[in-house]
Amino acid sequence: TATTPAQSFIELLKEQLGFSWLGMGEDFALGKGRHGDVHFLRSISEQYAYQLQVFPPVELEGEVISSSRIRAYLAEGDIKPAANMLGRPYRLWGEVVEGDGRGRTIGIPTANLLLNKEKVVPASGVYACRAKVGDDYLAAAVNIGTRPTFDGEHAKNWVEAHLIDFSGDLYGQHISLDFCERLRGEQRFPGVEELLQQIRRDIQKTREVVST
Repeated sequence: TATTPAQSFIELLKEQLGFSWLGMGEDFALGKGRHGDVHFLRSISEQYAYQLQVFPPVELEGEVISSSRIRAYLAEGDIKPAANMLGRPYRLWGEVVEGDGRGRTIGIPTANLLLNKEKVVPASGVYACRAKVGDDYLAAAVNIGTRPTFDGEHAKNWVEAHLIDFSGDLYGQHISLDFCERLRGEQRFPGVEELLQQIRRDIQKTREVVST
């Protein structure tokens, strides 16, 4: 963890994995205060009997690929450049938990996901995703945000997935979402009918995106 001294972290890895080779990027650092940088890890490599290999930065279209840059893209809702750097779509997964059932009352049921707190959640908005439920893959229109049309000032963050052409009980199951495209930002609509019209457009667009 971030509070573990770098040398203690290496000792733990050695005990658990018995590794003899360690690869890292030039700006990587581990342990408390990021003390475990290239110079430190090289200085203790003989003591812990491992070979250290340092890799130069990898660029994509003139930009260095890094976890911080990927997180920044996700925070802006820029799904496609994040996926380009990852080499795959960005993925969230979690357990389906009970929400307030509002989606079902308007005819568009959603699966509410309980996520790992350490996962980066993309910017608020509506996304076209490919969902995996068991062994099945489905198109999913996913809303991330505070549902301002219903909740107003007392909103809280939600990750809700409408699994297109799916029927069944998902409570307690784990599903994953691969983010394909951001369709729009979060909006507040004057009423439920206007919201429904937009959701139907979102679902149709999701079908088109995920089928390609």
